[in-house]
Amino acid sequence: MTIRQRATAARITIDKDTLETLSRRLEAERDAQAVLVGAPMPIYEQQATTGHGESDYISVETERQVVSALDLHARLAFEEIELALARVQDGTYGRCSNCAAPIDEARLRALPRAAFCIACQRDDERR
Repeated sequence: MTIRQRATAARITIDKDTLETLSRRLEAERDAQAVLVGAPMPIYEQQATTGHGESDYISVETERQVVSALDLHARLAFEEIELALARVQDGTYGRCSNCAAPIDEARLRALPRAAFCIACQRDDERR
């Protein structure tokens, strides 16, 4: 049996109190991200037309791109949190979504929305 197969066969050892604590953290993070996701985007088009030249337009366009990237990040974080809460509900929280190995409790405490074990996360980041 390989190390990964043994890890997959092992039971998750997250106790009920820890699971409740992590669930509350996920819910709080979801609420915070929901505010960011629901925030209206500033109207940059009006600013762009009232500028005095190319440098004003470039500044507005750069700011629009930064805000767009931040909005995308907030939306992705919100989705990851929602998926983590769904895993809590269906009993799969704490298992890697790729290989089903247990996710280390320290990793879950650091990043409660983690869906992958360290090994699978590293493999994914290398691609």
